[in-house]
Amino acid sequence: MKIFGTSKMIAYVSLLTASIALATAWLKFPVLFGYVHLGDGLIFVAAMILGPYSALPAAIGSAMADLFTGYTIYAPVTFLIKGVMGLTAGFVSQKFREIKHAYLVLTIVYILCELWMVLGYLAYDWILYEEAAFGMIPFNLLQGLFGVIIGLIFVKAFHRIRPLENLVQDKD
Repeated sequence: MKIFGTSKMIAYVSLLTASIALATAWLKFPVLFGYVHLGDGLIFVAAMILGPYSALPAAIGSAMADLFTGYTIYAPVTFLIKGVMGLTAGFVSQKFREIKHAYLVLTIVYILCELWMVLGYLAYDWILYEEAAFGMIPFNLLQGLFGVIIGLIFVKAFHRIRPLENLVQDKD
């Protein structure tokens, strides 16, 4: 078995990595004191498509976006936070594909993933800025809410894409 199963799996991981990086860095919408982006929503799409393998495009793509946009100091923690989000959402997406109430389960998991993101950045911002870190919580919560909404819309639209079953066992 080749790494990640097949060259098709590598192509999916690469495509989703680039999509997450671009969506995070450049597909953003201004809000009060910042912006929200489509990257987290694409992490949830990657989770639906790749299962736990989505940790790779989530971590790498999101960290690359930090590098592209000048937030280099956040790249290592973003790699960890978004990687865990992709891994968690991927495991749950893989397990609950055929369950009747999967959409509800995914909603709860996406919310928990975004709360992980808020707490992860709070901890890192505390190291960097101490008490001022609490000022970022509302903006990270807004990004999290936007990520959940976009993720659920995208997942609803793309829920039938299921290459994971074929990619891991596919022969080149």
